[in-house]
Amino acid sequence: MVLGLLLVVSKFIQNAVTLLVVGLMFGYFVSALINILFLWANLADTREYVVWGLGSFEGLQNIEMSLFLVLISITIYFLFF
Repeated sequence: MVLGLLLVVSKFIQNAVTLLVVGLMFGYFVSALINILFLWANLADTREYVVWGLGSFEGLQNIEMSLFLVLISITIYFLFF
């Protein structure tokens, strides 16, 4: 969302420093909105969101984890070569 807004604004702002400041302002605004949503959410939903945001693999079955491991291994192999 912030990136999309920043791309639209970048059509009108040519100075890189000003664009950086506008991007920081957008980022802080969205962060404030997320904090307000945390304030209204119950504790269980908040914990699930934080764990999901940190990249949790909770709830995956062994076959899904194996497939994920194989795909990541292949991708890393091709990135090195």
